[in-house]
Amino acid sequence: MKKSFVLDTNVLIHDPEAILQFVDNDVILPITVIEELDKLKRGNGDAVSDEMKSVRYLKSGDKVFVGTPNEHGDDKETDYRSADFLIESGIVHIEPLTYIRGRSLPKRFLIIDEAQNLRPLDVKTIITRCGEGTKVVFTGDLEQIDSPFLDAASNGLAHLINKFIQEENFCYLNLKQSARSVLAERAAELL
Repeated sequence: MKKSFVLDTNVLIHDPEAILQFVDNDVILPITVIEELDKLKRGNGDAVSDEMKSVRYLKSGDKVFVGTPNEHGDDKETDYRSADFLIESGIVHIEPLTYIRGRSLPKRFLIIDEAQNLRPLDVKTIITRCGEGTKVVFTGDLEQIDSPFLDAASNGLAHLINKFIQEENFCYLNLKQSARSVLAERAAELL
């Protein structure tokens, strides 16, 4: 059975060939991944080298879905496009949470990044706007909260997990290993 996998920037930087490990499946890249890869082009060092390798694999991959169908009309393949292209062409919409109230969002695929920094009310606002056919992915690290008013138990992501964990249409993935480095993983544990 063919599956779809969403890859994070850290995975691509840590292992630029990660995309090649999903040959029988589809790889979906959130817009933030493309933006972060674009930003890394301006730097120097190993991250830039790995970023360039990742972009080369993106450009050559026939199972990576970012952007619009290519000029050959084959809707199974897509060209690598910049975040600016995706936004300017209307394929991707980035909106502040304040503009979601009073709307219904049917047949959408929403990616809410850094959800550990949302309040439970913000998560409720997002989910209660979802219409038929909408899928929502919340990502975040319960141990990396930037708000002084939230903690690992009171943030929106933790609240969502606690309330939905037994629901039929809910999936929770807890990654045990850091994709960055041993140093980053150790710092998350100690600091």
